[in-house]
Amino acid sequence: MISKPYEHQVKAFERFKDLPFGGLFLEQGLGKSKVAIDIVNHKFTKGEITGVLVITPKSLVDNWALVEIPKHSAIPGNIMAWRTSNKKEMEFPRPGLGPVWFIANIDAVILDRWVTAFREFYKKHPKFALIIDESTTVKTPGSQRTKRMLQVADYAKARFVLSGAPITNSPLDMWAQGEVLNPGIWGRNYFLFKHHYAIHKKMEFGGRHFQKVVGYQNLDDLSNRVNRFAVIAKKKDCLDLPPKIYRQIPIPFTDEQKEHYKNMKHLALTEIDNTTIHIVNAVSLINSLLQVCAGQIKLPEGGYKYLDTNRVSLLNDVMDESPEKALIWCSFVGAADEIENRLPTLKKDEPNRVLRIRAETPADARQDILKFYEQTPEKYGLLLNQASMGRGLTILEGRNMVYYSQRFSVEQRVQSEDRPDRIGQTRSVLITEFYTPGTVEEKVIKVLRDSRDLADTIIKDRSKLRELIAT
Repeated sequence: MISKPYEHQVKAFERFKDLPFGGLFLEQGLGKSKVAIDIVNHKFTKGEITGVLVITPKSLVDNWALVEIPKHSAIPGNIMAWRTSNKKEMEFPRPGLGPVWFIANIDAVILDRWVTAFREFYKKHPKFALIIDESTTVKTPGSQRTKRMLQVADYAKARFVLSGAPITNSPLDMWAQGEVLNPGIWGRNYFLFKHHYAIHKKMEFGGRHFQKVVGYQNLDDLSNRVNRFAVIAKKKDCLDLPPKIYRQIPIPFTDEQKEHYKNMKHLALTEIDNTTIHIVNAVSLINSLLQVCAGQIKLPEGGYKYLDTNRVSLLNDVMDESPEKALIWCSFVGAADEIENRLPTLKKDEPNRVLRIRAETPADARQDILKFYEQTPEKYGLLLNQASMGRGLTILEGRNMVYYSQRFSVEQRVQSEDRPDRIGQTRSVLITEFYTPGTVEEKVIKVLRDSRDLADTIIKDRSKLRELIAT
């Protein structure tokens, strides 16, 4: 059954149904994929397109193929998903009674094998629409996948970018997304765009001079220009959702954790003082400390050392105290293994009381687990990783949400929080955050709660990075 559209979805559809491009910047949970599907079906009916190329993060390829299109498309079509494991060439059907959907992972588009598949698709469907889901994946102008998407967009008869938060790092994120929609939409080139909206300061390091972005300007102008080609909608303006409820539970270190954290913090501060810190280094340093808080150390030779921690028993208590099913976010594989192995069994014939979806879990198995979790009356917990499962899914049953560990990513946090907090939710979502007082974990939670730009507030400033770690 095709769901009835909400008012904001109708407005977005009417805005773009007869236009060749548009940005659907609808906050997570507002149904941007449904609007995009409605638009391309309309264009197919009018004869403007015969195929649809959907580019999406890897974790959402099967969500589009198995959930979104079958659920929202009123026109039967052929759905074909391309994966990096594909060994043989794809055979695309010619135009028929419904559109041919070609769905691919954004990271795969730089591969020669994917280019071959795209050429085969284009031979039979030169009139195709391009949809880039979670379009912030093409925000970096010089990246290979951004360049490839700009090339592919040149062939498309219609182009749409979808994102709940089109600016995840800085206002400069908008350049590539706009260029995909309509080349030249911002003017002559990225250099001029950057200098119009960014404030630069001349810096010197190691005898070299460079221009550092220290702020932004003309943002009202940028907002007005974005509104010319995009629909922007927030949940608070479109839905009457119950408020989310937050609570934090402090969990002291065990003696083993305390010793490892002390040694690792000393090494991290030494590296900050003696080394040029780049973004990758900074995130790595912080995540190493966050892993100790969660109860694991990743070993250089592979595998994990598990640390004695009070978190698993507390998680069991949190699951018991609520009548709701738990949705558990754990960003670290070793710590998630401990949850899966140590939680008490729910039934004698069940291995544990959590259902776990890993990054490598096959698509059909993922859907089976999600369906079972949704339909079973038992209070299972669903154990997920924010990086691989934090986007695109609807998990309305997960109203007792627990952040077992923290992750140094505002985008992943915002995305994961909205899995149950979206269209169809009728009850408040309780969000419980585990943290160890006096550690980097406590400060990361504050940064995430404030939704500040981590790169600008911490990573690019050595003193702020040191302050974060030297808690």
